[in-house]
Order: sequence, then structure tokens, then C-alpha cells
Amino acid sequence: MAWEWVAPVAGAVTGVAVGLAGIIATYKAGNRQQATALAVVRQQADVQVAVAREERQQRRLEEAYLEMLAALTGIHYWVFTIYPMITQTPEQFTMPPLPELPDSARKEALWTAYWSARVEQLMKDWEAAVRKLRGTGIHIAMGLSAEQKGRESGIDVPALLLELEEQKREVIDADKRVREQVRLELLGQHDGHAEEVAADPSPSS
Repeated sequence: MAWEWVAPVAGAVTGVAVGLAGIIATYKAGNRQQATALAVVRQQADVQVAVAREERQQRRLEEAYLEMLAALTGIHYWVFTIYPMITQTPEQFTMPPLPELPDSARKEALWTAYWSARVEQLMKDWEAAVRKLRGTGIHIAMGLSAEQKGRESGIDVPALLLELEEQKREVIDADKRVREQVRLELLGQHDGHAEEVAADPSPSS
């Protein structure tokens, strides 16, 4: 019959079409897999970059905090040399100069660039305590110097010496608070946020 060839040819064409469809489907699936793989690689690369950046930031923070704590340690030892209650020689009963850090401007810039808001708060409290203690020590020195020269200074040295011991404790306590905050931040146990300071109550009229 004239149409007998149709069935074999149609079957062959169908087979070719199915084969092409399979190839196209495989190609598209391969492209999707490749795109997915590239997306995963990009995501992993982004994560690695972020982790590396965070690690660098952490190292810089640790370096800044360690230098800051070294400076605090110098002041800590200085506190105990200010008119100590017990001395081996009269010369030790004196007001020593405040320790100076080498390249202090660079060090302070490093601290302030990396320290947290909470450490900044605590450092301000510490600095205020140190200034207060130093001022009292200077006044004592002025009073003692005037007495040695037989002059009236108007400075109550015994009262200031009593205040001095309390002010030393204030510096030491402020030092401890800074060190504890640094420890918590380096351990990842505090995010360094500033704490609200309670306002002094207004005097009643």
C-alpha cells in the first residue's frame, strides 16, 4: 500500500524528536547545575571574605585593647607611689610625675578607633579619676613645699592625704571595670554597647 512507509518514518521522526528533547533537557539541567554551583562558590567566597575581614578586625581590636591595658597598668603602679602611707625613706613620700607613654598620640588614636562605646564610657570615668587624684597630689606637694619653707599655704595637707587614699581606690576600681569590660568583649560575651547613665535628680525648689 502507498501509506505503508508512513508508520516507519513517523516512528523514526518521533524517536529523533524524543532524542533531541532529552539532549535539550540534559543541556538545560546541566546549565542549571552549573549556575547553582557558581552561585554556591560565590556565596562561599563571600562568606570567606567576611570571615577574613572579621578576623582582621578582631586582631586589630585585640592589639588596641592590649596596648590600652598596658597603659593602664603603668598608671596602676603609679597610683601606689603617690604619697604612700608606708615608706622606707622620706624621699619616697612624694608626688611622682605621671608616666608618659612613648608615641602616646598614635596609641590613643589606635584605641579610640577600635574601642567600643562601653569601653569609651569606662575610660572617661577612669581618666576623670586619674585627673582628680593627680590634682590632689599636686595640692599636697604645694602644701608640703610651703611648710618646708615656713610659709602658710592655706592647704589642709592632712585632710587631703585622707582624701588621697579614697581617690586611689577610685582609680583602681575604674581600672578594674575597664579590664573586665575588655575581657568580656574579647570573649564575645558583651557587644560593647554604651550603658545609659542615670541623670542626677534635680534639686527640689
